[in-house]
Amino acid sequence: MKVERSGNGTSIYYIEDKEPTLELLQKLVDGNIEIAYDDGELQMICNEEGKMQSLPLNYGATAIWEEKLRKFYSNPAYIMKDILVGNIVICSGKGKLR
Repeated sequence: MKVERSGNGTSIYYIEDKEPTLELLQKLVDGNIEIAYDDGELQMICNEEGKMQSLPLNYGATAIWEEKLRKFYSNPAYIMKDILVGNIVICSGKGKLR
């Protein structure tokens, strides 16, 4: 697992080698999990109640999410209408949830 600090006291955890347990994901996002994004190759997992708990904005994860949606919509001018807060887990490869 690789960890990247994302500002505002938040982190992005990258898991690529094996599927994480529910307990690990809950520990990393500090609560119940929600899959915020899944394109079949990459999943972004956040705290389900992060906004209600007023967790800080995760700038890095929000930028990654926005870039993915720009590609999805085939629109380089796409403007993000939402944000990701708190710690985010990015699962890919063998680390994706089934």
